[in-house]
Amino acid sequence: MKIKSLLLGSAAALVAVSGARAADAVVIPEPEAVEYVRVCDAAGAGYFYIPGSETCLKFSGYVRYEMNFSNGVDTGPDDGVDDWGKRSEVRLNIEAWNDTELGPLYSRIRLGYDSNPRIDGDNDASGLSIDHAVIQLAGLTIGKNASWWDWGFGADGDGIVSFGPGEVGMVAYTANAGGFGITLALEEDNSGDYTPDVVLDVNGSVGDIGLHAGLAYNESQEAFTGKIYASYDFGAAALGLGYQYSDDDQLGTEYLAAFEHVFGADISADLTEKLSARAGFNYGLDNAAGLDGYTVGAGVNYKVVSGFDIDARVNYAGGDALEVNGDGVWGGRVRFTRSF
Repeated sequence: MKIKSLLLGSAAALVAVSGARAADAVVIPEPEAVEYVRVCDAAGAGYFYIPGSETCLKFSGYVRYEMNFSNGVDTGPDDGVDDWGKRSEVRLNIEAWNDTELGPLYSRIRLGYDSNPRIDGDNDASGLSIDHAVIQLAGLTIGKNASWWDWGFGADGDGIVSFGPGEVGMVAYTANAGGFGITLALEEDNSGDYTPDVVLDVNGSVGDIGLHAGLAYNESQEAFTGKIYASYDFGAAALGLGYQYSDDDQLGTEYLAAFEHVFGADISADLTEKLSARAGFNYGLDNAAGLDGYTVGAGVNYKVVSGFDIDARVNYAGGDALEVNGDGVWGGRVRFTRSF
């Protein structure tokens, strides 16, 4: 009887404990909502939405190291010699895009670092800088950007065609018509006065023929210059021809070439999926002293892997206007670029 009472009491105790545990419901906290980064296809490749907004962001840029050689000119400052120079360069683009009732609103900031100034025509200073700060809306471009005059022809033999002032403050408007972009730009005048230089740029194509033309007015020198370039795409190769005229009273000033007439041609070809080659020349007639000169050059580019390529080129400048101590000038460059 005592054993039976003990068993019944133990069973009752177990039931009571089990009931108490069942009554205490286990509460599992719900995880907080996480907004994952979304791809912004509307803005193009590489853009993503900033979480919590409708603005799209993109990061891109490159890291570069190059070595330069010339037998006639200084290839870089502070290198101890006149014919050998080394240079490192970094660019980081931060781009933002969102749609508005007036169309896409776009902006770009480009941070740059150069260990030495360029020797190929750009006016970048050494050190860290913000060389692009651009806002674009409904065809309008405002801010610091590469000049609309900064293009040329002649591939690696392009040492005569003028490339303009580099990065400048500007207000520009671009309209599109018939496959062509037509831009009128008021660019910062480096003379220091408030009146801008004026650049008209037309760029587009008709079938396989590409056309690029420009007209510039140097306000401080009251001088005009114009250039035109036409190219034909054969598929694996492309051929181009160009010409520039500059006011003979102000040769060599901003926007104007050092020769009254500059003719040029270039050719490029994809040799394999990774290897491409190019060659070209410029010929200038009538510099300020009435002399002629020419430049020729060739280069190759090899894509080692996606995002990393090696580029090499060699060029030569000759003619009475470009010789140094009666001799032509050889130059070369090897450039390593990691882009992302």
